[in-house]
Amino acid sequence: MNKTRALSVAALFAVAGIAAGCGSTTQTTSAAGSHKNVTITFGWWGGTTQERVTENAIKLFEKKYPYIHVNEEFGGPFNTYFQKLTTEMAGGAGPDVMQMDYNYINQFAAEGALLNLKGAKDISLSNISPSVVAAGDVHGGLYGIPNALNADAVIYNPSKFAQVGYTGNQRLTWSQFASLVNKRDSPEFRGICG
Repeated sequence: MNKTRALSVAALFAVAGIAAGCGSTTQTTSAAGSHKNVTITFGWWGGTTQERVTENAIKLFEKKYPYIHVNEEFGGPFNTYFQKLTTEMAGGAGPDVMQMDYNYINQFAAEGALLNLKGAKDISLSNISPSVVAAGDVHGGLYGIPNALNADAVIYNPSKFAQVGYTGNQRLTWSQFASLVNKRDSPEFRGICG
């Protein structure tokens, strides 16, 4: 893929927070304007809801940028997607733009399969917290732009946990928390803890 083109395509997808790959595109000159027609391949994973939402986002994207056509490559569930993506990338046939997981970005960047977006002029990161952008950093290069974060949370009933010795003021290790949760069969937790 032409790196200049990859940067402009990645800039357009930056809002969606997707890493830019070095796959293949096709180009033809557009008679309708100064832009060249570009076809890119976009790969992602998820369930049926994610598939529907992403397909709608792609339609809106293509409406806003009519000179960019997106070939959709829905990879299904997470594990299936990454098995397929790893095979495609090893063969040099990965998608141009893809959804990437934090656990895989180092591997793909180290193999040269992702384009370093650091310093790209067409990409504005000003509305994204630097600590969030850092998730796409690999050895000082920017190989992905996060579009979402996961956060673990524990919701509990303070009065019920107080009955088994937790007041909410102590910091717990996971094993200490597990010990408390394992008391769920006690009378204090019947019917409310699963």
